[in-house]
Amino acid sequence: MTDISQETILTGDLAASGDLSDVVLSSPIEDDILVRNASNQWVNQPPGGETKVFRIGHSYLVSGSIAVPSGQTDFIVPFTVQFASGQTANLVTARYSINAGTSVTLDVTRNGSNITGYTGISVTTTPATTTQTQALTSDDELAIVISGVSGSPFNLSFTLFIEYSQ
Repeated sequence: MTDISQETILTGDLAASGDLSDVVLSSPIEDDILVRNASNQWVNQPPGGETKVFRIGHSYLVSGSIAVPSGQTDFIVPFTVQFASGQTANLVTARYSINAGTSVTLDVTRNGSNITGYTGISVTTTPATTTQTQALTSDDELAIVISGVSGSPFNLSFTLFIEYSQ
């Protein structure tokens, strides 16, 4: 069924094929393009209207014995998240493990404050994931802060996955 809410002229292969049975145009404007949506139906979309999402992992790798920081000793340096105007960024998940020992307890912080959903994480030799979407602001500093260790843990791997959208 064709639902065209305004007078529209279709050109190119779609119009030539005569297959307009699943075209749904909602308030089309000049320069709209036709794309297939998730239901495999033709819909109009403004040019450049696609949102592009990139998921990038930012990893902390701490080689050797893991300890609770004391002043500058065993301190893990934060990294800065920065993105351009018109972009957004969300912390979406963390993946982590240690190579040996019992466990490490840590928090993920943003600008020195704990991030909801990423506190009291217990890192063991079994790789695990924490998922909680948190919006970020350009120039946020993210860090992991170790608050406890058990059983002489070694070799920490901790990756924060951030989705950048534009």
